[in-house]
Amino acid sequence: MQVSEEVGQAGGIGISTEFLSRMADHQCDLLVMCGYDHARISEMTFGGVSREILRQTAVPTLPSH
Repeated sequence: MQVSEEVGQAGGIGISTEFLSRMADHQCDLLVMCGYDHARISEMTFGGVSREILRQTAVPTLPSH
């Protein structure tokens, strides 16, 4: 098992898209993800990264709060 941490910038694409791309690059087979709530109006306006990742990911995901 290998655990890694990276810091980067999305570079003009969405954060969730960049995150999922990096997961594919590293051939990740599990995602453990922590999420938290924002105000509904903020999330409706700007979107939710956690929601997008959960919708698009192809690997097993363990969400935690």
